[in-house]
Amino acid sequence: PLRLGFIGQLVPTKGIEALLAGFVAAGIDATLDVAGTGETAYEAGLRTRYGEDPRVRFLGWVGDKARFFGGIDLCVVPSQVFDTLPTVVIEAFAHHVPVLGSPIGGIPEMVTPGRNGFVLPLGSAEAVAVALRGLDVAAVRDMVPGVAAAAGGLLDPRGQIDRWEAAMRRAAAG
Repeated sequence: PLRLGFIGQLVPTKGIEALLAGFVAAGIDATLDVAGTGETAYEAGLRTRYGEDPRVRFLGWVGDKARFFGGIDLCVVPSQVFDTLPTVVIEAFAHHVPVLGSPIGGIPEMVTPGRNGFVLPLGSAEAVAVALRGLDVAAVRDMVPGVAAAAGGLLDPRGQIDRWEAAMRRAAAG
C-alpha cells in the first residue's frame, strides 16, 4: 500500500480534517500517518471521528523527523491558508519524499507536478478523495530523483541568494 503522511499542527487551517475525511472516503489501498498535536478538544474529535479506521495512525508529536519521513512515500500538505515558505515541504524534499500540496502560498512554487509531487485541489474532503484516488503508486515512488534535485536547490543558500538577486535584477529592469 501507499504510505501517506501528514506532519504539523492539528488545526483547521492546516487542512487536516479535509485530509482525514477525504482519505477515509477515498477508500484507497494506503495508510495515513498523522504526526503532530493540536488543541485538546479538536485533536480528540479528530481521533474519535477518524481513529477507528485501521489505516489511520495518530502518532502525536514526532521528534525524529528522519524516521517519520523514512516511513512514508508521500507527504500531504493540505494547507488552507497562505504560507510563503512552508517548512514541511522543504523537510519532505530534504528527506527525498514527494509532496501532495495545496495550490496556495509557496506550495505550488515549490512543487512541480510529476517531478517532485502533485498539487492538490484546495478545500473539500471530496477534492482530497478524488486526488488520492488518482495517485499512481509507482509514479509516486519514481519521483525520488526529482525530489532529491528539488531538495538540493532549496537547501543551497548560495543558490537561493543567486536566484533572489536575479529576480530582483529582472524586476528592476522592468
